[in-house]
Amino acid sequence: MEEENGETHLGNSENASRKRRRNASNQQKQSPLPLPSRISASQSRNNSSPLNIDEDLETLYRLSERKSLENDEDSDDGFESSDFEDNSSDDENYTENPSKKSKTGEENQEASERRKAARRELYGPDVDELGTSEYDAEFSLVRSSRKKAKRVAGKPKLTPELSKMMGEANMAYATQDFSTAVTLLQEVIRQAPNASDPYHVLGLIYEEMEDHAKSFEFYMIAAHIDGRDADLWIRLANISRENEKYRQAIYCLTKAIKINPENTDAIWERAILYSDIHDYKRAIEGLQALAKISGQNTKFVSELARLYHKIGEPKKAIELIKDFLGTTSNFDANLLNILVELHMGIGEFEAGVEAVEQLSAKLGGMSQVPLDILVNFAICQAYSGKIEKAEEYFEKLFEQSITNFGDLFFSVAETYMALSLFEKAIPILNRLVEEHPDEYNRAAVWNKLACCFDELNKLEESIYWFGKVFQVSPDTTEAALSLASNYRKNKELDKALTVLEHHIDSVQSFGGTNGEITPVDPRILVEKGFIHYDKNQFQQFLETVLPTIDESLQQLASISPKRDHKKARKRRYVSLLNASKKRAAKASENQNILPPIAQEDQTGNLLFFSTRRGEKFQQPQPEEHQEEHEEEQNQPEEEDKPVPVHLIVIIGEEKYYSLVYKSCKVLAELEYYEMASILISETLQYLDFIDRTKADQLRLLDVGVAINSGRFSSSFDSVRYICTKRPNSPIVWNLFTKLATAAGSFLAHSKFIERLSAKHPESVSLIMLEAHQRSMGETYLSALKGYFKAFKLAPKEPIISLCIGAAYLGIAMSRKIPDRHDAVMKAFTFIYRYFDLMNGNEEAMYNAARAYHQLGLTHLALPYYQKVLNIHENDKTMSNNLVKETAWNLVLIYKESGSFHLAREIMHKYLTI
Repeated sequence: MEEENGETHLGNSENASRKRRRNASNQQKQSPLPLPSRISASQSRNNSSPLNIDEDLETLYRLSERKSLENDEDSDDGFESSDFEDNSSDDENYTENPSKKSKTGEENQEASERRKAARRELYGPDVDELGTSEYDAEFSLVRSSRKKAKRVAGKPKLTPELSKMMGEANMAYATQDFSTAVTLLQEVIRQAPNASDPYHVLGLIYEEMEDHAKSFEFYMIAAHIDGRDADLWIRLANISRENEKYRQAIYCLTKAIKINPENTDAIWERAILYSDIHDYKRAIEGLQALAKISGQNTKFVSELARLYHKIGEPKKAIELIKDFLGTTSNFDANLLNILVELHMGIGEFEAGVEAVEQLSAKLGGMSQVPLDILVNFAICQAYSGKIEKAEEYFEKLFEQSITNFGDLFFSVAETYMALSLFEKAIPILNRLVEEHPDEYNRAAVWNKLACCFDELNKLEESIYWFGKVFQVSPDTTEAALSLASNYRKNKELDKALTVLEHHIDSVQSFGGTNGEITPVDPRILVEKGFIHYDKNQFQQFLETVLPTIDESLQQLASISPKRDHKKARKRRYVSLLNASKKRAAKASENQNILPPIAQEDQTGNLLFFSTRRGEKFQQPQPEEHQEEHEEEQNQPEEEDKPVPVHLIVIIGEEKYYSLVYKSCKVLAELEYYEMASILISETLQYLDFIDRTKADQLRLLDVGVAINSGRFSSSFDSVRYICTKRPNSPIVWNLFTKLATAAGSFLAHSKFIERLSAKHPESVSLIMLEAHQRSMGETYLSALKGYFKAFKLAPKEPIISLCIGAAYLGIAMSRKIPDRHDAVMKAFTFIYRYFDLMNGNEEAMYNAARAYHQLGLTHLALPYYQKVLNIHENDKTMSNNLVKETAWNLVLIYKESGSFHLAREIMHKYLTI
C-alpha cells in the first residue's frame, strides 16, 4: 500500500506541475523559459534523430522540479504536496478543482524561481545569464572547488585501524621482521586495495630479501596506483635498464615525463633508450623536444648528429653541427672531429679540408689543431689526390707513441689500402701488431696484412697471414676462401681442398635448429668445385657444383613471370634420373654417373640427388599428388625469413659464367647431353649476361652438344640466334650447315637465309649459302649469279672458285646446253684456279680428279687419284684423309674398264678392315 500511495503522490505532483506551468503561461502571456545552452546545442545537433526530444526534456524538468519540491519541504516554506496534486491525466479536459484555493501571482513567481534554480543546478546557467556578475562569481567558486577536488583525489585515506596496522608493518620492516611485515601489509591491501603505500613497502621488503622480481612488481603496482610519483617511475626505469629490458624502461620514463614534462634527464634517457633499440625516429623526436625545453649543447648536438647518421641522413647531421658551431664561441674538438668524419663518410673530402682550415684560422695555425683532427685532415687531403701533402701530417703522427694513438695509425693504414698503396700500409700494420699487441695482434689486422700481400702477389706472406686468421676462426667464410684461393694460385690444390673441407665441417658442426644442418656459403662450394676441376676430378666437380647451380636457377625461376618452370624442370629431372639409371648399369664402379642415384623404393620412383652434403634425399611425389606438392612449395615464405642473394651477385658474372660453362662442358664430355642442354637453355632463359659474348659462347656450346648428341632440333634456336649476331662469321655458318645437314632439313631454312641475306647483302657466307640452296635445286644459272657475286667480294677464296667450277660442270651435264664444250672449259678454268689457290694439295688433287671422273675422262682422273694415294702410302691409320674415297673411285674405274685384278688389289690394300 505504501508503494502504491507513493506512486500516486508522485503522479499527482507531476500533473500539478504541468497545470501550474500552463496557467502561468496563459495569465502572464510570457514565452516559454529558454532552454539551457548545452541542451539547446544538443537538441540542434539531434534534430534529425528519430528520438522524441520533447518527451526527454519534459522528463528532465519533472525530475528537477521534484528535487526542488523536496528541498522546499525540508525548509518548511509553506508548500505542501497537495498543492501539486492533479486528479486529471488529460490536459485538454482539465478543470480547476473548486475545493482548492487559487494561487496568487506571488506564489507563481516563487515557483518559477525555484524551477529556475533547479534547472541551473542540473544543467548550468541559461544563455541570458552568461556574463553576469552573479554567474561569474558562482562559476569561479565551482571551478575552484573542482580544482581542489582534483588535487586531493588519487590517494585514499586509510582508516585509523589500517593506519595503525601500517605503522606496525613499518616497525616490523625496520626490525627486519619481514614475515610479520608482509602479513600485515597483505591485510592492509585486502581492506584497502587502492592504497599505494603498502605496495611500496612490500617492494622495499622484497628488495631487502633480494627477491628483485617481486620487488619490481610491487613497485610497479605502487607507481600505477599513486600515479604521481615521478621518482618511483624513474627508479623503475633504472632497474629495467640494468636488467636490459629497454622497452619497459621506456614505458616507465614515459610515465615520469607525463607527470613532469620538463624533466630533461628523463627525456634524455628515453631518447638514448630509443636509440639502443634502433628506434631512431623516436629518439630524434625526443631530442628535438628536449632542445625546445633546455636548448642545445655539445652533448645534445653530437648525439643528434649520430642519430641522423644512423638513419642515413648525414647531411642533416652536418647542417646541425655547422649551425651549432656558428652560434657558439666555445671550441669543441670532438664535435669538429665528428663533422670532418661525416664529410669523409659521404665523400666530401674538400669540405672536410675546408672545415679544418677554418678551425686552424681561428686557433692560429695548424700547429694548434688537435692531432686526431689533423690526421683526419690529412686523410681528406690524401683522398683528394694530395698524397704528398697528407704524408707531411702523417709523419707527425708516426712520431707519437703507437699505444696512445693506435686508432689513428690504423685509420692511416686503411687509407693507404683504399688508395692501393699497399706497400705503405704494410709497415704501419706490422708496427701495430708488434708494438701494440694487446689491441692489434688479432685476426682483423692479420687479415689486412694478408690482403696487402695478396694484392702485391706475395703468396707466401699472404698464405702465412691468412693461415693465422683461419686458425683462429675456421668457420669464417672469407678467411677460408682467401686461404684456399692463395693455395690454388700457388698450385697447392690438396692444401686448398683440405682448408675448404675443414671449413665445411666447422660450419656444419654448429648445427641449426631442430637438428638441421647449417647451410654452407655457396662460394665455398664453387671454389671447391673449381679445385676438383683443376685436379681433373670431374665426377667430384659435378657433385659439388650441380646442386649449387640448380638452386640458383630455382631462385631465378621463382622471380620469372613463367611460373610453371619449376614444375616442368622437376619432371625433366625425374626423366633424366631414370635415363641415368639405365646408363649406370653399364658403367663401371669407378665411373658412377651424376647426379648420384639412390635405390628404388617400393613405388619404383627414384630419389632426388642431395642438394647439400649430408642432407637427406628427397623423394619425388606421385603424379596424383605432385600438383599439390608444387602448390605447397610455391607458398610465400614468412616475412621475417631473409631473401637469399643470387649466386651471380655473390661470385660475380665472370665466375658464374665460368662455372656454368665448365659444368656443361664436363657434362657433355661425360655424355650427359640432355642435362647439359637443359642447363644451358635455363641459364639463357632466366639470366641476361651483361657481356653478351658469354651468352653467345653458351649457345655455341649448346650447338656442339646438340651435334654430338643427335638432338639437332633443340639447338636450332641457338644457332639461328648466333647467325643473326655474327652474319659474317664462316665458322658460325659452318656450324649451321653442319647442323642443318645432319638434321636433313637444309632446304627448310631457305626463307631464314633469304631474309638474313637481304639484311646483310655483303655477307659472303650468306651469299654462298643461298647459292648452295639453288645449286641443290639444280638451278645452276641462278646459283652462278650468287657464286659470282661472292667471287667479286672474295676472289681469293678457294671454295668460291670450286663452287663455280662445280656449277659449270652441272650445266655441262645438262641435255639442253647449247654449247657443252664452253661450259666444260669454264668449269676447268675455275677448278684449276682453285687448284692453284690450294697449292695443289691432297684435297685439290682429289677434286680435280673427281671433275674429270664426272665427265668420263678417266685417263685424266687416274694420275690425280694415284697422287692422292701416294701421299698416304705409309699411313696405316687412314684417318682424316681422302684415301678411302680415292681408292673406291679407282675401284669403280678399274671395274668399268674390265681390270678386275687391279680393282681387287686396290680394294685389298686400301679398303679392307
